[in-house]
Amino acid sequence: MTSPETTAPLILTLALDDAAAAFFNERRQLYFPKERNYLAAHLTLFHHLPGTEQAGITAQLRQYCQACKPLPLQVSGLQFLGQGVAYRLESAALEALHRELQAQ
Repeated sequence: MTSPETTAPLILTLALDDAAAAFFNERRQLYFPKERNYLAAHLTLFHHLPGTEQAGITAQLRQYCQACKPLPLQVSGLQFLGQGVAYRLESAALEALHRELQAQ
């Protein structure tokens, strides 16, 4: 997030380790519609953060990232998204982080 602040909404995703990224990207190539498959597999934490707050969000996330260890995630099923399907991932640590960031 080094670009100048914008009014466009921001999307915050979590990084996947190499093994998880390879697994999910392979499944995405196999099963996701080719015409809509323009992104790598990702885990969206927030999908509509205010772009006008980019500098503050970036500063806050830097603090969290320095203190945060990799989060254990468990695939618990599939979730229909209206025009596709996603893996449902569960993690008490991730849920706690999400709530904490929401409060900010």
